[in-house]
Amino acid sequence: MPELSTLARPYARAAFEHAAAAGTLDDWLAALHQLAAVAAEAKVARALADPLATRTQRAQTLLTLMGDSLSTAVQNFVQVLARTQRLNLLTEIATRFAHLKAEREKLLDVRLQTARALTKKQRTDLEAALATNLKRRVVLTVDTDPSLLGGALIQAGDTRIDGSLRGRLHRLADSLSR
Repeated sequence: MPELSTLARPYARAAFEHAAAAGTLDDWLAALHQLAAVAAEAKVARALADPLATRTQRAQTLLTLMGDSLSTAVQNFVQVLARTQRLNLLTEIATRFAHLKAEREKLLDVRLQTARALTKKQRTDLEAALATNLKRRVVLTVDTDPSLLGGALIQAGDTRIDGSLRGRLHRLADSLSR
């Protein structure tokens, strides 16, 4: 069976292209995240997977739960997903849509874990350096984790850089045990 991300890709792309043309990327992204959250609820997931429910009934269940919060275009999208039996892809579609939006806006979420809290200047300097090196606008989230001992862990998209003292000690222990 194909991976969910592979199945979700054309739906996310179609939704993204429609939203971009209509200038409603933020609205669509919010709607997709809401739909994914509602569809992931245990009772709703069971209702959407009910083999006795028709595809139209599944779409209507989800649309009723969402109330008036969805635009007509998003409602039509939900109906297409129901007709093609792809409502189970909502979470993956929302994720892929968010990636497409971030790509378009040259935006990258970067998560930084440090052993000690950063000063405001350190944070600003690091954000600027990352933006320059990655050639993107950076949204930096900083967490403190004393177990790192020193240094930092950086997660930027698919790239993970472990510059922590704990990570260095683990690598040293691995090389010594070989």
